[in-house]
Amino acid sequence: MEPPKRNRPKILAIDDEPGLRSLIQMTLSREYDVVTADNGEAGVAAAKKEVPDLILCDVVLPGMTGSEVLRHLQVDPALSYIPVIMMTGATLDPVTVSMFQQHPNFRQWLRKPFTVESLIKAAAKELAARTPARFIPPPRPRSGADAGPGPRRQQRILIIEHDVPFFEFLSLSMHPEDLILRAADGKEALDRIRDFKPDLILANLEAFTAGDVLSKSLQRLPESRDVPVILMAPGRATLEQRAAAYAACPNLKTILEKPFDVGALRKSVDSLLIRDLAS
Repeated sequence: MEPPKRNRPKILAIDDEPGLRSLIQMTLSREYDVVTADNGEAGVAAAKKEVPDLILCDVVLPGMTGSEVLRHLQVDPALSYIPVIMMTGATLDPVTVSMFQQHPNFRQWLRKPFTVESLIKAAAKELAARTPARFIPPPRPRSGADAGPGPRRQQRILIIEHDVPFFEFLSLSMHPEDLILRAADGKEALDRIRDFKPDLILANLEAFTAGDVLSKSLQRLPESRDVPVILMAPGRATLEQRAAAYAACPNLKTILEKPFDVGALRKSVDSLLIRDLAS
């Protein structure tokens, strides 16, 4: 299955601001075919349908965020080669910026508000340097002694974090095949838990203990009764606050003190999510 041939490159723009989508479409449609999406879910669906030559994607999106869009592209062989320009007006910390820049689909930043000239220049640069689309066949299954472990089972991770840029850092730190969902606070998390049925909960200490809404409810919900919990605590958190969190939640396995590095986070996550490689 080869990607469809076309005379003009195709660009997908993913942004929740209608005015910005219109600006991108009007500016770039002179030279390229342009399709747009107003959220991450629609953007991933459009990428699978259209297989664009370039994607412009906002960092902060409703629902599925920019980092999650990148994760979906990375695990799809038909989309993993597509260059992505990330657009943002948010102030991202250096670690989060570095995480984006290490992603295989990422090419450059386009800082909002940007000019028409910078938009045209960025698109032209990436389209000129892009790798031609190609079909990547799935690996042939092995049998017997050469089979080795099976594919990693997808895990469902709920991240309770009100700060979207920090959520982006956390999301990009996870394994690309895992399914990540965000809740802004403990109350929203309870609704997410019922529908999402997570394998792991990663939460800010403040969100977890605020009003005891979440910590008191975890043991009552069958969907979360045995789900391990990792808390992220600011360095100023006292020993009493940490002890209270352990006492309130038997599911709590570890507390990471901010700022922590990617290695510490991944080690904690992998130690709790013992992957069933045979599943």
